[in-house]
Amino acid sequence: MLIPSKEQNTAQLDNFTKSLSIPGYGTLITQKTKVGRLDINNPLLSKVFTKIPDNPNYPVVEKYYRLNTDGKAQYSLLLMENEDVFLSESKLGTGHVFQLACPLEPSWSNFQNHGLFVPILLKMTMNRSIDFPLANTIGNQNIFKAVPESRSMQGALSLKSTTSEWMPVVNSVGSTSFIDAGFDQLTAGKY
Repeated sequence: MLIPSKEQNTAQLDNFTKSLSIPGYGTLITQKTKVGRLDINNPLLSKVFTKIPDNPNYPVVEKYYRLNTDGKAQYSLLLMENEDVFLSESKLGTGHVFQLACPLEPSWSNFQNHGLFVPILLKMTMNRSIDFPLANTIGNQNIFKAVPESRSMQGALSLKSTTSEWMPVVNSVGSTSFIDAGFDQLTAGKY
């Protein structure tokens, strides 16, 4: 997560964001606004809210740096009422970079004291597991994307039921690992 400093070194931060191909920090905006919209369809925010009220109490923003999102592949997770991005997500390799438009300072915004802060940070830390389902159905497919640590688990992973056991094969293609569960050799049941 990238959080700008209230006394940022613009040249260094520009070089850093350019090297990662993520939105840069632009003009300091001192007009008071507030967060106006959440992208609840994004995996980071999905399953956090059951319903958003008609008049939600979103974080207030006193001042912020405008994120220069033009031409950058990014997702706007939290937008302010004026449509400027408050929280952005960019893919970086197999990971993600989250960017806030302002420091976590009370004179800049109340986001760090708001009810959204903790669930969003928790989901960011668990974001890596969003792409990996908790369960799969036998017969739908045999090969599944796996967490990178599974490379070292070849021979240690097993699928067990009350009557049988199967050792799936872990394969790697580049930096991505896949588990071949061999469902064609399993009978239906819980493993």
